[in-house]
Amino acid sequence: MAPLLEQIDSGIGSATADGAYDGAPTYDTVAARAGEIPMIILPHVTAVLSAAAGHHPSQRDQHIILMAAKKRLGWQKETGYGRRSLVETTMGRYNDHRTEFACAQPAWPVRRSSRRRGGSQPHAARRTAKLRS
Repeated sequence: MAPLLEQIDSGIGSATADGAYDGAPTYDTVAARAGEIPMIILPHVTAVLSAAAGHHPSQRDQHIILMAAKKRLGWQKETGYGRRSLVETTMGRYNDHRTEFACAQPAWPVRRSSRRRGGSQPHAARRTAKLRS
């Protein structure tokens, strides 16, 4: 996570990540780089509260509590986690277009078939001969 954060020159307003980044090390790394910013990371299904959750809940603890109260879809709506997928989709489209223009080869396989494009068919001459006779 730290190498990703080092690539950002400006300030970080918030961080959103999927469940693969759930855990104290991620929260600590981001806090060391950007301070106490809002972090939206999907807690794992088996996530448990920290020992300090009773008197000083961390952001992760708050997400676990909210998810237990509102279930996954309610948590996503409350935290704005759905915006992450919109950003991923936008970046995916951007990368596809950039790759398409940067490469001579298309990003998907192109099938060229002479049969589809009106080219010669191997048995066309025999059928034509039968029809004429």
